[in-house]
Amino acid sequence: ALDDFVRTHPLAVARRSDVAMRHILHADPVRRSLTCAAGVPRGTAVRLASADTASLIAATDRGCVEALAQLRGSPPLALLVFSCAARRAVLGQQGIVAESELLRQRAGSAAVGGFYTYGEIARTRGVNGYHNQTTVVLTLS
Repeated sequence: ALDDFVRTHPLAVARRSDVAMRHILHADPVRRSLTCAAGVPRGTAVRLASADTASLIAATDRGCVEALAQLRGSPPLALLVFSCAARRAVLGQQGIVAESELLRQRAGSAAVGGFYTYGEIARTRGVNGYHNQTTVVLTLS
């Protein structure tokens, strides 16, 4: 039951200027502790986030829009997409197909490639860039 719950409820970890998602790997009720896929500093404010297929696809769309905007009107040659493996279980096969279609639509005639990863690194500002349960879209022009 816990596995099913944490699949769609990662921890949202407050940072100075943003929020980082952390996938919960294990809960130990005796020690009253959680083991996450990435670090959560002691004393950090966290909350449970929630995700479903629609919200994950919407987030991928937002990532595409933001990445394409960086090209300032130049056509993309390719979109490279790095998506957290934890998202696969939430998306399911139909969600994966729908997300792939969205990526092809956003790319237009540009090539689309990518894969599922364990921890995505993406920075647009600052030094913190490691995330879980996210999708990173990189545009090439």
